[in-house]
Amino acid sequence: PAPAAVEAAAPAPTCDKAAVVGELFQLWGSGKLDAAATERLTSSDVVVDAKDGHEWTHAKDGYVVYSGRDGFAAWLKFLTGIQFPDFAVHKMAENAAGTVDVAVSFTPTVIATGKAAAKTMEDSHEWEVDAASCKVTKVLFHWGDAAALDALWEPASPPPAPVETTAAPTTAPACDKAAVVGELF
Repeated sequence: PAPAAVEAAAPAPTCDKAAVVGELFQLWGSGKLDAAATERLTSSDVVVDAKDGHEWTHAKDGYVVYSGRDGFAAWLKFLTGIQFPDFAVHKMAENAAGTVDVAVSFTPTVIATGKAAAKTMEDSHEWEVDAASCKVTKVLFHWGDAAALDALWEPASPPPAPVETTAAPTTAPACDKAAVVGELF
């Protein structure tokens, strides 16, 4: 009998990790990163480390470590409090370790305080994308100037309280009654 034919195995699908991260950025920037896209592009246990080891003073509720898709959504919601008029991606490429390196710049304005950065921020990120599922599993943010970024969240100093002054009592000029009576007659 003839030997059984060996079928050639189909090549395993490849995951373009940088393209996955690029699609997330594109959807976020266009306001179209909804729950369905997040589910398609992130793992259910995705981790977003926005803290970067910094002890945040004013923005401590936003620059934290988020877990899961709900955490990913909470991070995106936090970002809606910041304007990014000149946001630019300068690098997005898979490195030898298999993570995606991203370099960005932006001059943020925090909506709640109205404060804008005095200079352009330059940050980097490391995105881990699972090759089998082609989904983001982890994001590590590295803030170029975390202290300056944190300061944008500091509430404005309240205006000084008005100082109450008591006006000096005004006294009517002395009245010469005899002169007034004299003028009448």
